[in-house]
Order: sequence, then structure tokens, then C-alpha cells
Amino acid sequence: MRTKARGRAQLAVLAVLLGVLTLSTGLHAQSGSEEDASRELTLDRIAKALDLSEEQQAEWKAINQKHAATTKPIVDEMEALSKQIRDARGKDADKETIDSLLEQRKALSQKLSAEREVQDDALAGLLSGDQKQRWDRLKKADRDKDRGRDRGRNRRGRTRG
Repeated sequence: MRTKARGRAQLAVLAVLLGVLTLSTGLHAQSGSEEDASRELTLDRIAKALDLSEEQQAEWKAINQKHAATTKPIVDEMEALSKQIRDARGKDADKETIDSLLEQRKALSQKLSAEREVQDDALAGLLSGDQKQRWDRLKKADRDKDRGRDRGRNRRGRTRG
């Protein structure tokens, strides 16, 4: 009897995990238009919070689009390196190989941080003094909110390498 109950419990857990996996995969595979709509909502919220003019909103959007185009290859390369690191660890690769991959990913992370600073400087250049103060408060609130998130995941919910 215990074996049957244990088997049923394991099946139930498996069914729940399969459901969660199916749901998360569906949510993760958003179309480009949905992602664009999400970005627009963010721009709308920022525009309202900072009282951006139409011209400022257009420039803000252009800066973010340029940043996305610049950073996408970096992010893609970081994700590929993370996969290589996971694979190397799974195959019990030597420490030097893993360390080399980690160093490469660290260098890309620093490059990404530098690109974010360029973006932030460009965005701040659009703002008046009062708008800059509000923008700084918004960023601080966002960072504080992020501190409560699982540190093992990025903003898209993907597990870090």
C-alpha cells in the first residue's frame, strides 16, 4: 500500500512540475510585438512619472532602441558562455577550462555594464534638473525592489549560469 501511495504522490508531483514547465515555457515565448508593447508600457510609465515632453519621449525611445541593438550580441554571447559553463561543470571539466569561461563571461558583464552607463548618461542628458532627481529616485526604488528578488535569476526569470 505504501508503495502505491508513494507512486501516486510522485506522479502528482511530476504532473505539477510538467504543468509549471508548460506554463513557464508559454510565458517565456512571447512574441516580439508583446515585448514591444511591454516596453511601451514602461516608457509610458516613465513619461508620466518624469513628465517627459513628446520630443523627450521620442529621444528616450531612440536611445533605448540603440542600447538594445548594441547590447543584444553581448547578452547572447553571455548566455552562450553560461551554457558552456553549465555543460563544462556537468562533464567535470578541468578547473582551468571553467575559470577561462568564467573570465570571458566576467569581461562581457563588464562590457555590458559600461554600455548601460553610456545609456544612462544619454538618458540623463535628456532631462531637466527636476526630472533627473525624479529619475534617480525611480532607479533607486527599482534597485531596492530588485534586492528582494531571487538573486539567482535575471529580470527575465532565467537562471544565471
